[in-house]
Amino acid sequence: MRTRRMLVGAAGAAAVILGAAVLPATAAPLPGTASTREAAALDCPADAWLDPEGNTFGVKCSGNGNYKFRATAVCRNGETVYGTTRWATNVWSYAYCAGKGGLTGDLGYEYWRAR
Repeated sequence: MRTRRMLVGAAGAAAVILGAAVLPATAAPLPGTASTREAAALDCPADAWLDPEGNTFGVKCSGNGNYKFRATAVCRNGETVYGTTRWATNVWSYAYCAGKGGLTGDLGYEYWRAR
């Protein structure tokens, strides 16, 4: 499984809410992540979303039906939550922190080759 994190502060969260690109300069791949070529073929994230209340983070991946992915987020109570695992076929996965104090800004996604 490969993981990518996006550390999103207030300005980054605003960019997500407004639908702007979600790979800020601070979004560096963690060790063991996929190659740039593999990530480009996967197109992940193709888009991302953050609700105005700061409780839900969503990520959409597309371009490669051989991969599965899911959204990840750290909640203010310290719990890491995961969205539904989906095939990377232009669909969304949402990580929910409602009832857990909201999102911290430590947002991301995991993906892996499943076929």
